[in-house]
Amino acid sequence: MFRKFLTVASLLIQLNLEAQSRTDFDKKIEGLLENSNFPGFAISMVMKDSIIFSKGYGFANKEDKIAFRTDHNQIVASISKTWIGIALMKCIEEGYFKLETDVNEILPFKVFNPKFPDQPILIKHLATHTSSIKYSIPDLHKIVLDEGVSWEHFNSKEKKILEKVIENKKIAIGSYLESYLSTSGDKYSAKHYGKYPPGSTYKYSNTAAALASYLVETVTGLSFDDFCARHIIEPLSMANAGFNTSIPNPNKTVRYYFGKDQKPVPPYSHNFYPTGGLNISNDDINLFLMEIIKGYGGQGKLLAADSYQVLLGNQYDKNDLPKKFPADETNHGIFWVHRDQLIGHTGGGLGTSAFLFFNKNTGIGKVFTTNCELESDKKLVYQFIEIWKAMDEF
Repeated sequence: MFRKFLTVASLLIQLNLEAQSRTDFDKKIEGLLENSNFPGFAISMVMKDSIIFSKGYGFANKEDKIAFRTDHNQIVASISKTWIGIALMKCIEEGYFKLETDVNEILPFKVFNPKFPDQPILIKHLATHTSSIKYSIPDLHKIVLDEGVSWEHFNSKEKKILEKVIENKKIAIGSYLESYLSTSGDKYSAKHYGKYPPGSTYKYSNTAAALASYLVETVTGLSFDDFCARHIIEPLSMANAGFNTSIPNPNKTVRYYFGKDQKPVPPYSHNFYPTGGLNISNDDINLFLMEIIKGYGGQGKLLAADSYQVLLGNQYDKNDLPKKFPADETNHGIFWVHRDQLIGHTGGGLGTSAFLFFNKNTGIGKVFTTNCELESDKKLVYQFIEIWKAMDEF
């Protein structure tokens, strides 16, 4: 009887310490928020089968005093590219192509570097930013405002930005890419390609990523949005995730803020949505990251174990990285970034910033999403770093 009492007492003490730890951590994050310029954010730490911690802080909408919750969704910008990686590997599993396939075996128009016309651009090159496609889709071409603009909120510099965006119309990705990359396109230029052969040099390219997503559409006959709904969103039972405004509950979308004064941005969608228009809640991105951690361990359900090994594994010999490879990266997966023991991706866009990484040694993943731009204020960068470090200490 006494042993049972000790066992129960020990368990209660352990649970109490865990509760205290969570409370202390929560208070620490609250304090970091209060001393920051963030309107709001959500953070989470997960393992393959469990959520360690997940909570929203601050405001999803400052004007209406709506608290930031984990079921609020927001655009996570370039984290969207990780879904292109999943889509490419799924297409490989279904026999549509291989990573070594020349893109011209699939595209309805020709794409090649005119300086190296006999060296094909492979799908692997698109997925590792070594395609030699130098042209980058201008940020202001990507955004389509869904509502009118209340101009009184913005200064002259901000108005110039929005005046360029307000004229944007919906663009078909394939038509745009053909226009700029194919010799038959009306905006084609040899300058859109680098003075180096495909596969030799790193150059981060939203254009190449858009081309990769277009390959998926071309071979499957589905929009990239529908393909991801079928092969990612539905299998993971995501409740509030999608591209542009196709998410189930747009009323749960955060309000975005930009500039040092954190001014509200009108609702917008993304012309090149596969490269940066994923709209997802913290709850759903947790499900995605948990699946990725499982996949890294050979237990995922979106892809076969060997496909996950390719998706998340090193695409280069560590002693033979492409020229101009980023100094803060150690290798590259299929649209997944390697930073020593961390694998993941970052995202930044108009009124949004996001970080998603997992530690391949510990199996712990971390997510941070906020409804403002870190690049708009240097103080935000340092404030984010403090929050990210605190998550490591939990």
